[in-house]
Amino acid sequence: MTGAIIVLGLLALATLAWIVVPILRPASTHSDEHAASLGRARELQSRHQQLLASLRDLEDDHTTDKIDEADYDEMRNRLSAEAIEVMRAMDELKDERDSAAEAARKAAAPLRHPGAARTGPHS
Repeated sequence: MTGAIIVLGLLALATLAWIVVPILRPASTHSDEHAASLGRARELQSRHQQLLASLRDLEDDHTTDKIDEADYDEMRNRLSAEAIEVMRAMDELKDERDSAAEAARKAAAPLRHPGAARTGPHS
């Protein structure tokens, strides 16, 4: 009998922990992740702008014959490839942020019984 009481007590504590721990989890984790995501997005946007400016400058140098054709081609290919990688990283980050926002929205939605939305005399 004492063993059954101990087992029931442990089961009750485990259930309580399962319910309470997510509630007590620090909210700063989400905001820290969001801040890091925004910081990364700003870094990527800044790098993208730098690469576009470099490509414009390179075009100007090529147009005014300040750079030879071989160097122009090599530099344009390198800068273009890096710009594409930065845009891909920006897209991936946006997808991650969208997924996280959707997951947070779903987690915040109240759990409802399928018939709970029905109101009125004919429910």
